[in-house]
Amino acid sequence: MREPTIAVGIAHASFLPERKASLERVIKQLGGSENPLICVSYSETREHARIWARRLWEWAATRQEDFVVLLNDDVDLCPDFLQVCRAMLSHMEGEIVSLHSQLPAARSIFAAGGRWLRSYWCSGPGYALPRGVAKRLLEWMDHTPSTLLDAYNEDGYVNMFAWGTRRPIWHCLPALVQHDTRVPSTLGYDGHPMRRAEIDWTSFEVRHLHSSNGWRLDESAPFVECPW
Repeated sequence: MREPTIAVGIAHASFLPERKASLERVIKQLGGSENPLICVSYSETREHARIWARRLWEWAATRQEDFVVLLNDDVDLCPDFLQVCRAMLSHMEGEIVSLHSQLPAARSIFAAGGRWLRSYWCSGPGYALPRGVAKRLLEWMDHTPSTLLDAYNEDGYVNMFAWGTRRPIWHCLPALVQHDTRVPSTLGYDGHPMRRAEIDWTSFEVRHLHSSNGWRLDESAPFVECPW
């Protein structure tokens, strides 16, 4: 099975000085700024998701890689993140994958041996879009009333897009991305009870994450309702 090619886009709130160190850490975890497949999208001023998410998706729509992984600048990544993503995404042709599952059911599903769950919920800190989906998301935005766009963030847009296509988002277990809550939220969500992934790689031997066999798609993976 061929490993997919991956480009990475990072949404950076550069108007907040404390985000600089966090961004540098994320880039280091991706192998360094010399990686030509990494793009940082800068928000020089505070912007609504309808602006910065669109800019990030416009970049993603130009890529010819099999997947584009999109990250916020306030996350921590599992060791060998890109290698693990390639192993995992080799089974996920055409599917949106949430790399940061906040669903409370994730813990019990993982404890029972599950490696996947499905939900109409994308978690903004980290997700993967297959080639072509960013373009379709932009088209969805173009046909969505501005009043609705104003009421949601970028993950909400992906949720509604997935619901419209009746293709649930796949959540990998454990999460490969963890929200670094030491970095203050730009939206005032610091006290949010579901800000971090429910279970991440620290509860699993990292060496097992590198095997594509461990990420085989399970069509019977539990479906969990989005709590929103």
